[in-house]
Amino acid sequence: MRLVHRALLIAEAGFDYFLDALALIAAVFLLLLGALVTIAVVSRYFFLKPMAWSIELIEYSLLYVTFLGGAWLLRDDGHVKIDILVQRFPYRLQKVFMFLPDIVGLVVSSVLLYSGFKITLESYYDGTAVYKMLQVPRYLILGVIPFGSFLLFIQFFRLLIRHLLELFPRGVN
Repeated sequence: MRLVHRALLIAEAGFDYFLDALALIAAVFLLLLGALVTIAVVSRYFFLKPMAWSIELIEYSLLYVTFLGGAWLLRDDGHVKIDILVQRFPYRLQKVFMFLPDIVGLVVSSVLLYSGFKITLESYYDGTAVYKMLQVPRYLILGVIPFGSFLLFIQFFRLLIRHLLELFPRGVN
């Protein structure tokens, strides 16, 4: 039993490290996005040379930032919560309501994972591309959706387990 527990702790630490690395990549994307927006504005208004492709690249980057950093943000409890009503409940009932968002998150992330994977795979096999200024294979743009949704699913599952263990601690009758 101790070996399994230790293996789970190592896997959890590895997953956390992976989320940290993805958050760093998302942060770099955000920095580059800020620089690109600034350069695009300066180019358009001061040099009268708009960079039409920059808007498209910004759109794709925002999608990547969202799905690469979402699970990290969830792990660090950075998502918006509206708990004004729940805080008025007794402590035990607050604990019950604590895991309901985890269940909703599991359902939503699994739907995103399934549909995102399906559409990405179809785009890959069809060879479809997004034809704007940049011609990018569609699966390269959409592929981050199932990837990030899978990470969110794992993180929501981790939160659900943690909240259930807080509600029903071991050794308490």
